[in-house]
Amino acid sequence: MFWTGIQIMLVGMGTVFGFLVLMVLVMILAASFLKRFPEAAPVAAPKKSTAGVEAEVAAAIAIVKSKIG
Repeated sequence: MFWTGIQIMLVGMGTVFGFLVLMVLVMILAASFLKRFPEAAPVAAPKKSTAGVEAEVAAAIAIVKSKIG
């Protein structure tokens, strides 16, 4: 019974180890495949005006203050 437990443990650990090795190999292959493609230049996002947002926040604060007291 003890040896059966040891065998089950070793099979489980071997399965996990094999899966991890396979996962690392797939990640290495994916990285080498993706190195072939150049990185796209990042596009700067247009700056948004915060004046409208600030006015909305001020209006919301005024409404809450008027409702509270």
